[in-house]
Amino acid sequence: MKVSKGLFALILSACMSAAWAIESPLVMLEATTQEMINTLKREKTALKTDRKRTYAIVEEIVFPHVDFDSMTKIALGRKNWGEATPAQREEFSQEFTTLLVRTYATALADYENETIVYFPMRESWEDKSRVQVHAAAKVPGQEDIDLLYRLIRRDDQWKIYDISIAGVSFLQSFRAQFDSEISRRGLQAVIDDLAMRNQELLLHANDPDAGADTENAG
Repeated sequence: MKVSKGLFALILSACMSAAWAIESPLVMLEATTQEMINTLKREKTALKTDRKRTYAIVEEIVFPHVDFDSMTKIALGRKNWGEATPAQREEFSQEFTTLLVRTYATALADYENETIVYFPMRESWEDKSRVQVHAAAKVPGQEDIDLLYRLIRRDDQWKIYDISIAGVSFLQSFRAQFDSEISRRGLQAVIDDLAMRNQELLLHANDPDAGADTENAG
């Protein structure tokens, strides 16, 4: 199922939260998604014309509330992570995190009034270290898209470490790509590819027209 970039940004918007005391993951997801919708509406023009502004928003609001360490290790896979040198782990973590942030920030400009409905949790969460929250993305004129948020409890906050969209894990999709490329070309080549992609996204931020030309050419 095709997911628009704007909807993808909204799905990830639950990563955005204030400094929540420990509370229901469901309440946190609902409140922060609404905060994101308000931000998108308020800054819609700026987000379309100033990609650096979107980077600033993501780094300011999202960074403290996503478990990037877990995301990085899952995406790379236990075997690849174990075989990587300390320098490669650090470099991969930096480039993968940068890719997620810049891709997410770029998608913010394409938001078109999509919404997300969260469903009541079936089990108690107070004594859990990991929970799952089911949701559905509402897109005008299309069928609902099933979502599953996976969260981990870190320092009395719930942090997202994976999202499944229409049954497909966001991180497992990355892992399959990385596994294939690493088996063919090695981990360092994958890291170099990530760094190159991040530079392309930065170029897009500096010159949106040049970024559009690059995407059309590809």
